Amino acid sequence: MARGRSSTGLVVAVVLFAMLFVLTTVVAIIFYTEKEEIIVKQRSAEADLLVYRTGAEHANDEIKALRDQVSQKSADSVVTVLREDRKWLVDQIDPDRNTRAGVESSLKAALGKLGKDSNPGLLNLITDLVSDVDQFRNRAAAAETKVTQEAEKAKDYEAQINALSAKYQKDVSDLKAQLAAIESDNQAAQANSQQQFQAVEITTKESAAKAQAEIARLEKELIVKQARIGDLEIAIAKLQDSKIKRGDGPDPSLEPDGRILSSIPESEIVTINLAKNDKLYLGLTFEVFDKKQGIGSMEFGQLRGKATIEVAKVKENTTECRVVRKDRNATIFEGDIIANVVYDKHRTYTFHVFGDFDIDGDLRATASEQRRIKSMIEQWGGKVAKEMSYDVDFLVLGQLPVVPVKIDETDPRQIEAKAAAERKLTQYRQLEGEARTFRMPILNQNRFLMLVGYYDRNKQENPFKVPDSQNSALLREAASSDDLP
Repeated sequence: MARGRSSTGLVVAVVLFAMLFVLTTVVAIIFYTEKEEIIVKQRSAEADLLVYRTGAEHANDEIKALRDQVSQKSADSVVTVLREDRKWLVDQIDPDRNTRAGVESSLKAALGKLGKDSNPGLLNLITDLVSDVDQFRNRAAAAETKVTQEAEKAKDYEAQINALSAKYQKDVSDLKAQLAAIESDNQAAQANSQQQFQAVEITTKESAAKAQAEIARLEKELIVKQARIGDLEIAIAKLQDSKIKRGDGPDPSLEPDGRILSSIPESEIVTINLAKNDKLYLGLTFEVFDKKQGIGSMEFGQLRGKATIEVAKVKENTTECRVVRKDRNATIFEGDIIANVVYDKHRTYTFHVFGDFDIDGDLRATASEQRRIKSMIEQWGGKVAKEMSYDVDFLVLGQLPVVPVKIDETDPRQIEAKAAAERKLTQYRQLEGEARTFRMPILNQNRFLMLVGYYDRNKQENPFKVPDSQNSALLREAASSDDLP
């Protein structure tokens, strides 16, 4: 705000200086114009005076003395005094000269004395000369009057010039004083402006430094937030890519992978609509389901399809499969759907496998059979995750760990076995909870084997018979975890 006032004062000073400069210019023009007119008139008057006196006569000592003598005696001019003196002398010589008759009388008397009075021509000539002398006298008198008037005007002009000169000097002095005051105010304003500018510059630098520090802080914060946004965008993309994990899409374990194009019952050969570019593997199995009932429309225990087929020959546009298992009185029709929970021609599913499995039906669940489950997943195009995470599509659980109720408290091996079983059961339940949190399908051993169309190639028998009451309880436990949370 202070800098604005100093700028306004400087503008006012400049405007006032311009106005004073214009006024001084106008006064100078008027002054010099009038001075030129007075000089012209003075020169004209001096030219008229030269008729009566020369410049040398003006500087003559006798003329100066006469002029000083006249100025001391009266206020009349030298010409007037000379005229009066001449008139007095003429009056002394010829009192009647002012009249033509007097002049003629004087001439006649003079001629009579010379013996020339009888000459009229001479008398007329003299009379004419007297007339001319009178005219010249009149003209001289008029010129003297004019000289006197011009001298008076010259005095007036000189007085005016002196007055204008004094006024000009005063105006110039006043303008110089005003300019000095304006210059002083301007210097003070500049000094004040400089101080204010320096203060503003210091404040600006401090503000700029603070702003730069704040910008740096905000940039760091922005980088952190952008990284967070990137993480969230990745999470959103994963959510959009895997709707099953939010429960928005269908259960992929119940999605068909293809359909039967043709079936020849006598030869046990069927043709499916998957081909060379659909990532098929020789030996890959599919369960066949009725096209009207679909997958998962039957109760657990009957989830297995009416037949199992195995990829035998992959062609350019179709694939031939052989029927390796079929329910009694079951018939495969054109249009029936096929499915394998691991296989998908569009994407790769990720599985996390935990627990012990009994694939061969010897009533002993072992860790080695877990490795067979993982091998099947990888062989048929799936991916096995070592840890449970949000990226996992399916959780495959083995048999429910059994914790011994009674043990010999003195036997360290039994104590350690019970502790290991408890840890394994706790981990089993935790995985179930995480799967429900992620809204992830849970497949127990039987459901997994059914949905991949597994069969024992050596025996080619149904490996999914419920062996005893204990395993029946385990199957019911697995069945209760098949549905989405």
